[in-house]
Amino acid sequence: MVHREEHNENFTIIDNAVLQNVNLSFEARGFFAYLLSLPDEWGFSVRGLVKQTGVSKSVILRLMNELQAEGFIKCKKNKDKS
Repeated sequence: MVHREEHNENFTIIDNAVLQNVNLSFEARGFFAYLLSLPDEWGFSVRGLVKQTGVSKSVILRLMNELQAEGFIKCKKNKDKS
């Protein structure tokens, strides 16, 4: 049995299509949930995600590729000055 509570603040809504997608690894599903939990104004970058999660760049890129292949995210390459 799963205990569910009603939430009025500080929660994230996730489409079941993502969570039940068998083409995504369980890790990618959790990563997507994490991405949705970040503030709207958070500046998404691979470098920032590596810093925030402690996960390697190669893992972040793999998870992003999984999510992009299934159409759940869109990625755009931007190069910064460094």
